[in-house]
Amino acid sequence: MTATGFMPHEHAPPAPQDSARVASIPGAISSRTRVQILFALGHAELCVCEIAELTGTSQSATSHALRKLRSAGVVVFRRDGKLAHYRVADVSVLELVRAASAILNSDRPERQTLRS
Repeated sequence: MTATGFMPHEHAPPAPQDSARVASIPGAISSRTRVQILFALGHAELCVCEIAELTGTSQSATSHALRKLRSAGVVVFRRDGKLAHYRVADVSVLELVRAASAILNSDRPERQTLRS
């Protein structure tokens, strides 16, 4: 119990620095290209050229999208000579994107009701 008489809540808001990191995730995944990249990386660690081929984007556009994802901490990379191999930093972000996709592709009756 705290000095105010309230029990600490296990779902208390995160620390400000953690809140800022959480808030950066929606922006990082707010483009079609970046979402496609995350789906591609959900299967394997890939280099920029492989990601570009899978997503149908130029290597330049792919690199730009990866920089945004990397700056938000959504993906990480390792160097192998001149190549950078990317992977999803935490599977939870991939699960978030997959859940959003499942919701949008759902034919559940309650989904139909919400659209009406």
